[in-house]
Amino acid sequence: MSEGEPTTDSRSCPNCGQLSSPSASWCEACGQDLAADPKPICVSCGAAEVETDGYCHSCGHRQPEPRDHVEVSEEGLAAVSDRGQRHHHNEDAVAVARVGTETAILVVCDGVSSTPGSAQVSAVAATATANALADSLDADSNPAGSAVADEALYAAVEAAQAAAFEDTTGTEIDELNPPSTTLVVAVARVLGDKVAVSVAWLGDSRAYWIDGEHAELLTTDHEIDGALTRWIGIDAAHHLPQTGHYEFALSDTADLVVCSDGMWRYFASELGEPVNELMGRLKAAGLAGLDLVGAMVEYANDQGGHDNISVAHWAPGSQHEASATTVETPSGGPPSTEPPSDGSPAADPPTDPTADDPPKEPMQ
Repeated sequence: MSEGEPTTDSRSCPNCGQLSSPSASWCEACGQDLAADPKPICVSCGAAEVETDGYCHSCGHRQPEPRDHVEVSEEGLAAVSDRGQRHHHNEDAVAVARVGTETAILVVCDGVSSTPGSAQVSAVAATATANALADSLDADSNPAGSAVADEALYAAVEAAQAAAFEDTTGTEIDELNPPSTTLVVAVARVLGDKVAVSVAWLGDSRAYWIDGEHAELLTTDHEIDGALTRWIGIDAAHHLPQTGHYEFALSDTADLVVCSDGMWRYFASELGEPVNELMGRLKAAGLAGLDLVGAMVEYANDQGGHDNISVAHWAPGSQHEASATTVETPSGGPPSTEPPSDGSPAADPPTDPTADDPPKEPMQ
């Protein structure tokens, strides 16, 4: 064996690669603890200098966190959640699920930036909602023309509230402004030559039905002057979801989109392009699935990315049919059905049970 050639017992430094004797505790070249795990590689400069604070101590670049950009897909469903350009953390969460071959569940939760700990609450709420609906869906128990019964939607929101409460209990929080999140869930089911869509929501995350030049907003924002009036959190146990039920004719050109305000704010003509034009342009370029959703998120980032951006998408292939109902749950009573006059969801009625609650100011 020639001089300097490593022996079978030599230890390689996990930081710089320098060989040391098997009895050495520290690397003589860089001072690395030879028993310690190697430091992560910086995504910017490539140096193994990323410390536990999340920054590279060689170039100073902050490393991306696992939640900064999340992509999920399942049998034709696709969702992306992204930190955006202005926020330091991503407090949004997404979840998707399939039940059989004909039913899709799409969930988006937007953690309220002004309440610390909302990122975790949004994550557990999204997962709990999707799981509760996937477990409860039964084709034989649903009303004709409905994707899912209201009872199942209410139970799913209750599961989200319970998950938020459990996640928050025992942690140090601001009792006057505890962790919270918006929630919107859409369940779509192909029923013969039609598609039934049921939606439940609290807050200002939205659901859209798009088919060609037609785009229909399926939700109404629970907010006043930018402040939320309904949300998920331990200070909102009495907040009730609003639900809507729709039926569309089956075609091969429609899209169901569920998204946070970090996406839909750029559907306004003064900030970007309408959702039907954006969808048409991206689909004309041959995009579908995760590529399509990723392009929507990239578009929002290109427009400024002022907030976290989350989008969930399914293309059931449907065409709008003028048949829709919005259901509101009044306080202390059974659901009431209010048919909208223009085929769109009705605005919250004057008896909104949470109208007198203190609003929660969002982070601007």
